[in-house]
Amino acid sequence: MITKRLRARFVNVALAALAAVVCFTASAPARADLVEELARISHAEGRPLPAATHADSRQSCAELAMDDRPPPAQLIHADWAEVYDLLRSWRTMLWAVAVPHAGFTWRDGAPGFVLSWPGSGPFGPVTACTRNDGGFHEHRPFRFVFEPGVAVMEEVSLFVRPGLRYLWHGSASSLGWGIGIGSTLEWTDMDRFSASVSPELLVQYGRCCSPGYMMVAVRLDAFVPRGEGTAITASVGFTYW
Repeated sequence: MITKRLRARFVNVALAALAAVVCFTASAPARADLVEELARISHAEGRPLPAATHADSRQSCAELAMDDRPPPAQLIHADWAEVYDLLRSWRTMLWAVAVPHAGFTWRDGAPGFVLSWPGSGPFGPVTACTRNDGGFHEHRPFRFVFEPGVAVMEEVSLFVRPGLRYLWHGSASSLGWGIGIGSTLEWTDMDRFSASVSPELLVQYGRCCSPGYMMVAVRLDAFVPRGEGTAITASVGFTYW
């Protein structure tokens, strides 16, 4: 926001300086016409892009995507907005990859602490989209998930959890809701292996449909192959999708 304001002020000051120079060298009628035209251009280029536009359903998003280019007077702002949005996306993705999700687990009456790094990728039909000064963004409801992590209880266990998620997130809403199913593959002290059937409930908070959300996940792990009981795990963290 600060960068956009400084850029707009720079453009306005430059145009004002040009108008001042011409005023001293041109005739009175020419000076008046030129100052008026420069003021009009300055006002047009300093104008912000339209407010965010939201749409739900595949057909509405397809129509909104066709109207993704701003008017010519706003192309300078649009180009910078696209660059800023790209840099923001990379920064958001790095945060989502590096910062772990933290949570607690309760397994057979014993509490524990969990750290994990869930990665996900969206697929499926577009169900919501948003167009704003940062570009055009889509929401796809299905996610492939691969989540490595560590659980610290009486023993330290390493695990990976492949899974599938469905997330509903309206284009004008800050909250999304979802469900998932997966399997926690766990190694305890690297010599004991367990696997579970693992349904989960999800709450996602963030501005649709631009990547970068806070995710709360609550799951139930039923370890069936070796009858090692059940575990309830709740975690929270920052996710890209």
